[in-house]
Amino acid sequence: MACHDVVGIGMLGGGFVGPDLTGTYQKFGGPGLAGILASLPFPTMRPIYEEALLTAQEQADMAAFLANVQATGTKRNGGLLAGLVVGGFAALAVLAQLLWRRRLRPVRAQLVQQSQQVMKPATKALE
Repeated sequence: MACHDVVGIGMLGGGFVGPDLTGTYQKFGGPGLAGILASLPFPTMRPIYEEALLTAQEQADMAAFLANVQATGTKRNGGLLAGLVVGGFAALAVLAQLLWRRRLRPVRAQLVQQSQQVMKPATKALE
């Protein structure tokens, strides 16, 4: 889920780094997929799995999962994730505004008072 997307793996979908694996079993077939899962011949995956190749059970589980994936339904749902991020940020901004809106009032009052004291002699000099 971190790198690849597959139809039906969850509400937010999978990752966007690697290709969509929805039609992988139909594309390579059982024996082809078994060979790929055993050796992982892709240059971007080699550094990640070089030290820990998939076990025989993991390969069988992955092949069974990809064989059963339905090629229908919503593919990537990145819009939902983006919407959740934007909505969460907006909610935090509103919360921050509500919590901190009065935090500078004493500072502003003091600044206004100081500026009025500075301006009084200047105003009298102009009169």
